[in-house]
Amino acid sequence: MNNFDERQILIKLRIFQRMFWILIAGVFLNAFLGRLDIIWADPFYSNAIIGFAVIAAGSIEMIFREVYFKEPNQQWVFIIFGLGGVFLFVMNMSHFAADEKFISDGMLTDTGGSFVYSLIMLSLGIGGGIKFARDKLLKDGGEE
Repeated sequence: MNNFDERQILIKLRIFQRMFWILIAGVFLNAFLGRLDIIWADPFYSNAIIGFAVIAAGSIEMIFREVYFKEPNQQWVFIIFGLGGVFLFVMNMSHFAADEKFISDGMLTDTGGSFVYSLIMLSLGIGGGIKFARDKLLKDGGEE
């Protein structure tokens, strides 16, 4: 079931450790800013954005260090995140065209939070696409 060798498992463990500590630091920083009355987003969105951004950054590192899902599941994850990101991005652009505000009173609105989610999802889809294209080019270059 686990197709990773020991080196890959250690790489994955280190990435998870960094993700955990960055997540804890982000949540504490957000709480500290809240105590100083610096509210950059609705409390639900602020913590969710921090968590989702940390998970996305760790996932992209895992993708490029080749310790993410193995083939063929890997491609489906990229496709799902890429399509979801495109859908949310287009939806948010329609809200933007309708003059909805992304930021109101110095903090993200619901539309702004959704826009940030779309960018994070797009980054996962694009990162996976770049990795897939790079692997394909290296594979095709090695066959010649």
